[in-house]
Amino acid sequence: APDGRVVVADFYNRRLAVVAADGAVSTLAQPPGFNRPFGLAFAADGSLWVQTDRSETDQDTGALWKVTYPAGAATLVESNIGRPRGLGVLSSGKLVMSFYQEHVLRVYDPAAAAGARLTILAGQAGAAAFADGVGAAARFNQPYDLVVLPGDEVLVADSMNHRLRLVAADGTVTTAAGDGTAESRDGAVAAGDAGVTARLHTPKGLARDSAGVVYVTDLGGHVVRQLSAGNLTTLAGDGVAGHADGTDRRAARFYGLEGVDVTADGRFVFVADGDRGNDQPFHRVRRIDRQDP
Repeated sequence: APDGRVVVADFYNRRLAVVAADGAVSTLAQPPGFNRPFGLAFAADGSLWVQTDRSETDQDTGALWKVTYPAGAATLVESNIGRPRGLGVLSSGKLVMSFYQEHVLRVYDPAAAAGARLTILAGQAGAAAFADGVGAAARFNQPYDLVVLPGDEVLVADSMNHRLRLVAADGTVTTAAGDGTAESRDGAVAAGDAGVTARLHTPKGLARDSAGVVYVTDLGGHVVRQLSAGNLTTLAGDGVAGHADGTDRRAARFYGLEGVDVTADGRFVFVADGDRGNDQPFHRVRRIDRQDP
């Protein structure tokens, strides 16, 4: 958040929580009908866009809300919007969203007429595959989180294609990292020699600091990665599922890596380490200090 606190989509508790620097947790918003929040994005005016997996009537059709910050007043903006995972705010104020169940990216225009607010930017609904291309010719397989880059380019965690994809404002989709092999392997991200091409295993969450470093939660590899200067490297985690803190971040263990965010200076990376939806005792927000070894 603008004040440095961390906003958490507390999914099963059906609320937004905020975490202060000392770890103190409080509830930001928990209005009636606020069912299973997931995607979050701050708007230019400091308010918070929130996607919930279920509608205000608790149907499996999703909803879009706007929450004032830090007051926490919540307004239902759009019902039955579906279940986007990643949300990002474009320079126009429009939202770009990744719909993982439909394998598309859509743009939401809050100023458009009802029924015309969502348009497809890239991908084809219902077509889970891999293809670079323009607009409907491109293909994704469960695009998860996204982050908006300068110039309104969008970097997408194409989770089941085990790649990071780059989407231009005109819908042109290219591959930014990964060759489709499900493996957490560090290296250069440029396509070419397989021996030096980095690989990802089910990338989920994305974040970017002010220096342009991108952070990736690599769910299948149980590690957190960072993309900088054309190289993808492991920031934290030893690759084994579990929970372990410590001063050596490469010896830490994670379980249900999904959401990630970072302070603007890149010092602290925050990770939502959940239960993968299988009722395991992993419900934590983790903090990685990049100054630790």
